[in-house]
Amino acid sequence: MTPPTARRAAGAMSALVALGLAGALAAAADAAATAYDPERAFDIESLVPAGLGLPPRDVPVLLVPGWLDTARDLAALRIRLIGAGWPADHVETLTFEDPTGSNRDHAVELAAAVERLRQTTGAGEVDIVAHSMGGLAARWYLRHGGEAPIRRVVFLASPHR
Repeated sequence: MTPPTARRAAGAMSALVALGLAGALAAAADAAATAYDPERAFDIESLVPAGLGLPPRDVPVLLVPGWLDTARDLAALRIRLIGAGWPADHVETLTFEDPTGSNRDHAVELAAAVERLRQTTGAGEVDIVAHSMGGLAARWYLRHGGEAPIRRVVFLASPHR
């Protein structure tokens, strides 16, 4: 016969296990209800924190690809931005001449792309959305004098460390 304290402890442990299992099942049901939907992968409205609203659509956006990527790899994001109200001529995607080039070389190309976008749109500032290694080129550009014409930079999975 087990002492009463041991029985109570075993009963409490069984209850905790049952509650944990019930919680896990409930979490799984919630996850299934909010499963990944590829159609919403670049749903711009859902990515903006509540209360902030979307940025002004008159600020052009330069999309900067990652290592070995091209403009084609960011086409879905470009289409979503245009669908969210940015004019097509205000959303440009950069393709680096050498996708394996140095951050310095990419920063030079990025600077030229920013200037072209400012010239074609007449905008004073540009927003940059940089993916992966494109974020390192954007950082290089900003550190070496490119910050003046940039309003905001968004890094998507850039390896800053």
